[in-house]
Amino acid sequence: MENSTNAPLLTLPLELRLQIYALVLGGEVFDIYCWRCYLPFGFTTRIIRKRQNFLALLAISRAVRSETRLLPFQLNAFRFKDEDAFRSWFDKFSVEQLGAIREVRLVTWMARHMVQGQSWRPRPMDHVFAISRLCQRSGHVTSDSCPGLDSFRLLYFSNPIRLPGLRRVEVEVRGNGGTRGCTREACSLCEDYGDQVRSEEDKFRKWVTGAVARVEVGFERVAARLDESAICPTKYVA
Repeated sequence: MENSTNAPLLTLPLELRLQIYALVLGGEVFDIYCWRCYLPFGFTTRIIRKRQNFLALLAISRAVRSETRLLPFQLNAFRFKDEDAFRSWFDKFSVEQLGAIREVRLVTWMARHMVQGQSWRPRPMDHVFAISRLCQRSGHVTSDSCPGLDSFRLLYFSNPIRLPGLRRVEVEVRGNGGTRGCTREACSLCEDYGDQVRSEEDKFRKWVTGAVARVEVGFERVAARLDESAICPTKYVA
């Protein structure tokens, strides 16, 4: 990597360079794949279907790298299906890189838990996606600092996921039933389980917005039809 400030790219105005950086490094949704490993024991993660040479721009020069090193975190979304992926994935990055993450997408079952996981019993969303405003400030959580947490849930906050820059959480809510071209009235996911799903959505929204300031939470209900393997997106977004 050259330490040069004379690269043609750097002669452009900063505003134009930022637009170029956004076109090259942004607009992606990265699917995080998780699997169990045994040496050492635990879980490991990686991105699947990443665009070839996606980070090549960062290797042009040290000056370009200094301007762009956090943009892949700021300009893209990270999509999770597995409840065991969060800790393994976020532990790869520095505090500065984690602070640059703006959007996370979660694939859930009925907004209750993630659709994949290795545990015998699926864990609630606020256990696996353990973020807290108090944790970000102090790095320590007790029953006094978080009065709403029981002793079991406090275990998940002893080493929380710190995403202070998070601004958007998109939640895909999967469930059985539904019809293609679903509307809220026609879909059994909305009609038969609507109250249950809405309750879980409201609970998770309150949890996230209470944990991180200025974050938006969106939901999209997706009906997995029993007679087809395909996923049928509904038109109803909570």
